[in-house]
Amino acid sequence: MVWFCGGHGVCLTGEGDAGKIERVVLAWLRRHLAGDASVDTGPGFEWVADDAVWRSSDRFPPPGGAPLVAQGSGTLAFSPADTVSGALIAAGPAVNGVDVPIPAPAARTDVVGEPRLELTYRGTALDRNAHVFAQIVDRTRGVVLGNQATPIPLTLDGRTRTVARALEGVAASAGPSSRYVLQLVGGTTMYGPTRNAGLVRFDRVRLALPT
Repeated sequence: MVWFCGGHGVCLTGEGDAGKIERVVLAWLRRHLAGDASVDTGPGFEWVADDAVWRSSDRFPPPGGAPLVAQGSGTLAFSPADTVSGALIAAGPAVNGVDVPIPAPAARTDVVGEPRLELTYRGTALDRNAHVFAQIVDRTRGVVLGNQATPIPLTLDGRTRTVARALEGVAASAGPSSRYVLQLVGGTTMYGPTRNAGLVRFDRVRLALPT
């Protein structure tokens, strides 16, 4: 398995080794299509992080470390005007959102995999069956990690509720100077027009990033 930067999207943080994907694809075809068992197709899992450096593991998921955990709370008023961040193929930092800072690790740490988000919330909306979107913003470079935003379903009927979801997979190289934040937003251009409007209070936000 290979996670790379590009494909049917844009790469804003660097592809790393030029031509690597083409070499990996050709090696796989030579071994599994042409039947040349002598061809080395590489490690079981390779990925390029947001520092444009390739890393590898014998398997996926790679052996895990202690997660980076962010916790917070906040209130979000959302409306159709929120669909102004990002582009059709890449999420972008939003002006209107609830930001939860992600603590920087003491030493350089590989973040790779699907972050886990847990929300305790209450709110009301024109349509009680609502969505917000979760994305991880790199404040240093002003980009969303992996260009990914994940829709999170909410039931906004005034009652306190909880929801837990895995976010889209990410790959980052975090360090003491990193400035990543979880951002909960009402809309993103990636998912088209937002037709709902409402107010939601996040009493508890917890994000665990796999390392």
